Amino acid sequence: MGSASLAGHPALKQGRRFSWRALDIRHGKAMGYFFIVPSLIMVAVFVIYPVIQSFYWSLTNWTGFGEAKWVGLDNYIFVFRNREPLEWLWHNVVFATLYTSTVIVVGLALALILNQPLIARNAFRTIYFVPYVIPGMISALVWNFMLTPQFDPIEALFHAIGLGQLWQPWLANAYTAFYVAIFITVWSNVGFSMVMYLAGLQNIPHDLYDAADVDGANRVQRIIRITIPLLRPITLVILILSIIGSMKIFEVIWGLTHGIQRPPMEVIGTAIFRVAFSFNKVGQASALSVVLFAIIFILTAVQLKVTRSGEAIEY
Repeated sequence: MGSASLAGHPALKQGRRFSWRALDIRHGKAMGYFFIVPSLIMVAVFVIYPVIQSFYWSLTNWTGFGEAKWVGLDNYIFVFRNREPLEWLWHNVVFATLYTSTVIVVGLALALILNQPLIARNAFRTIYFVPYVIPGMISALVWNFMLTPQFDPIEALFHAIGLGQLWQPWLANAYTAFYVAIFITVWSNVGFSMVMYLAGLQNIPHDLYDAADVDGANRVQRIIRITIPLLRPITLVILILSIIGSMKIFEVIWGLTHGIQRPPMEVIGTAIFRVAFSFNKVGQASALSVVLFAIIFILTAVQLKVTRSGEAIEY
């Protein structure tokens, strides 16, 4: 930039010293806004707008076709007074309770084992984490194929290890299929829990364990008195994330049932899809979506508060 162009700069006209750094900062901010605008547009179109539209539809009796008629809070009255939505929510609660407790216990156990100097430790860590990156629908379809009577390698495995009398057609009964869905979800997500706990274990000062050894504490006492308390922030984060994931569960249930309605396996996610696209009651499905959104929003707020409180913990 030449001296002639600089002479007309507003900063020089007002008697202030020209700063190349300030110009660079303003230019950098402009470029930053330029790069985030496409992402903001995507979020507005595919997240914010559908949320607002769902809230509007929840106040109508729209069937997905034609004109929507305003019905006010009738759909919400249906959600809270009808027995079926409460049953769907109860199924989510049962799913969340069993899944969350299992994924925390198994994830912590795997982390404690794989934190030891074992042979091929990194290989085992990778093996346990790989299911986490597999989409839930793919996992459900693979397990569905493995548990079908026509081709059931699980049955062959049970007979091979002498437990053939315990085998049963797991997916034929809706109640056992519900626990199969919990098992698949744990199998898919326990790797994430393990990695979180491994990160926490590696941040615990070894001096604490040395001091416990001097005091005569055994391994179990060190885990109970040192490891578990210091991993409490991570446990709380995994707890909240697992509950949120359980409330949104859809792919695994749908993949196991192939979309067929089976009451013990009907959760809010599958019910929303079925009410909207099988019964053409988009208004009621939107009301269910808003209720689910409110539940997840509250859980997310709790998670953020827990995460921030955990940042202040010192070892």
